[in-house]
Amino acid sequence: MKALATLTSLALLFPSAWAEKENNVLLGNLIFPEGDSIPGLPASIEQGGILNWKSDLLFEEQTPFQSRAIESIRFSDRLSNENEDITLATLTFHQRVNKMVDVIQGELLGFDEEHIHIKTWYAGELSLKRKMMTKIEISGDSHKVVNGVGRMDQWTKVNDTKAWAIEEKALISNSSGTISREFPNLPKKLKIEFDLTLEYPTLSLHLFANTGTEINPDTGYRISIQRGPMQFYKRVDARRVPLKVEHFGQRFNFVHGEAVKIEIYRDAEDGLLALYINGKVICQAIDTAPLLDTHWLHLSTRHEQEHVISDFSISTWNGELPKNLDFLEYRRPLPGEGKRIELQNGDTIIGEATAIEEGKILIKTEYLDVAMPLERLRSFEIPRDSAEEPKLYSEDIRAHFHTGGYVTLKLTDITDTTITGFSQVFGEATFDLRAFSHIDFNLYD
Repeated sequence: MKALATLTSLALLFPSAWAEKENNVLLGNLIFPEGDSIPGLPASIEQGGILNWKSDLLFEEQTPFQSRAIESIRFSDRLSNENEDITLATLTFHQRVNKMVDVIQGELLGFDEEHIHIKTWYAGELSLKRKMMTKIEISGDSHKVVNGVGRMDQWTKVNDTKAWAIEEKALISNSSGTISREFPNLPKKLKIEFDLTLEYPTLSLHLFANTGTEINPDTGYRISIQRGPMQFYKRVDARRVPLKVEHFGQRFNFVHGEAVKIEIYRDAEDGLLALYINGKVICQAIDTAPLLDTHWLHLSTRHEQEHVISDFSISTWNGELPKNLDFLEYRRPLPGEGKRIELQNGDTIIGEATAIEEGKILIKTEYLDVAMPLERLRSFEIPRDSAEEPKLYSEDIRAHFHTGGYVTLKLTDITDTTITGFSQVFGEATFDLRAFSHIDFNLYD
């Protein structure tokens, strides 16, 4: 690998060929297991798993590499044509034998007895087999600007801590330590959301901090997820600044090893900060001089207790805090027969989704048929006769979306702008490479 190391060094010494290109041009890096990399873009794939790579640093126009020796291809920051005004559906596939679960997003067009039809900006229209789907969720008014914890190299390990790692799309810590990540250009109204599984709660978050290299930033908000009362705190230039308390900090009854849903709401225009756990308001405060130019998030654990952060996302928010859902926990079973259709406002309809027409879903209930705008739905079930699990292929690659989640494809073709592959869920399809942050090779032992 000495030649590859030399190429990597050249890429660092002479980066202008890549750095000076237009922002809207896709840039890539071919990554090898030892950590070496070559900038460039894929050109083609040949029989026998030979990937042809083109790079300004290579003498040949296209240089062949055996795909068995490749770890991944990583692409430049998110470049997409995604229309944020449409109502997106998130469709989850059946779990594979290696416990990995594919997820795909798109505009829900309709469904029939065998397929669910969606439209995407990156692969056109796709027809997904109902037998291979497990869940459908609707984004509603919100739009996820960050979906998933990403890669470990996108986080900064403060003081070179070894506390955090990423395993199966989750951040896991078993010791004391801090990691941080900068999230610039976030919307003024947003929601940070994740599932937290823990042995004993000792997780602290620094929100909208001014630095990612200090354990205790001079400027930012802080809240600790703990057994005692929880409350937001603010620091500016290392000085504590009081916040106007709207809802005094509450305790939460954490259960060992049981996941809880953490939701943090922030409105930068009026300074609102709110923490919800499992749909219950824990604390709420107003900052009369909200921080606007600080963008770092810190995750810190204080003891050698396991913390698992999964289903992490940052999404736009309409400014309305959720209702107190306590009454839902004690209500009697809903009358009537049918599937549960969950709405964005917390209500539930018992019935069956039968069709989609002109942006509305048609629901058949025991009493009457109703038509509901798609954006008002949170999730619904589509009945299927039997389930079918996907198979594994030696040519499988895993393409990770910038918006979170991934899709597994049996690779058949790749160019500098597209990738083509076969999925048992939707057949063969061609994807725009701009949809992906990275593509993993050699998935199975």
